[in-house]
Amino acid sequence: MPTLRSLEDLVRNTKRSGASFLEQIIRDLLLIEYWETERDYNYRHWASEIVNFRNQLEIDMTTNLYQYLEENLEKIYRRAVKYVIVKTGFQKETFPAQCPYTIEQLTNSDWLPF
Repeated sequence: MPTLRSLEDLVRNTKRSGASFLEQIIRDLLLIEYWETERDYNYRHWASEIVNFRNQLEIDMTTNLYQYLEENLEKIYRRAVKYVIVKTGFQKETFPAQCPYTIEQLTNSDWLPF
C-alpha cells in the first residue's frame, strides 16, 4: 500500500516531468519561429521533438497536471527563453515578454503556429 510520502513524491515527479516536457515544447516552438537562419535545416527535427514531447506529456496528463502547467506557464516560458537565448545568441528582447502560446495550443497534438 502506497504511503502518503510516496504519493507526494509521485505527484511532485509528475509535475516536474510535465513542466519539463512543456518547457521543451516551448523551446522548439521558439526556435522554429525565431531562428530563421536555422529553420530550413532544423524544422523537421524541432517539429518531431514537439510531437515526441507532447506524446510524453499526454501519458501523464490529468486535470490537476493541466491546471498546474497552466498556473506555471509563465515561469516555464521564462526558463525556455533562457535556454533559447543561450542556444541562439539572441537578445532577451527578441522574444515576447509573456508566453505567446496558450496551454491549449501547447498540448494540442495537431497545433503548430504556421
